[in-house]
Amino acid sequence: MYKKNIITALLALVTLVGWAQEKPDTITINFQLASKTKGEMVGVLYPDFIALGTSPLQPVTDDNGQWTVKIPAYRTLHIQVWNQDKIQDVVGGLINLFCRPGTEANILLDDNNNRCVITGENAEAH
Repeated sequence: MYKKNIITALLALVTLVGWAQEKPDTITINFQLASKTKGEMVGVLYPDFIALGTSPLQPVTDDNGQWTVKIPAYRTLHIQVWNQDKIQDVVGGLINLFCRPGTEANILLDDNNNRCVITGENAEAH
């Protein structure tokens, strides 16, 4: 039994090390505020399998109310985007995305008319 556990642990370690050396693809998230508000901070949280946890990002909108982030991904990720001030009336402050590696999600937050439009290949919002 003890020998079997050691072998299983070694195989898991070899798999993890090999997986860590594999170069991840990326998921691109493009965000646009219709009001083109500069300096609006939005939170982005995604699972980071290399760090064995989650990684937060806090992109800030530029002069055109936009930001773009690229997230490393080996598999489909659940990504959360939130902003209590701008998204609150639209979707309760939180957007849940499920994106595959190599794809992008485009979020148009029409904060003037309280609408949110999400497009992109293989991106689903929930």
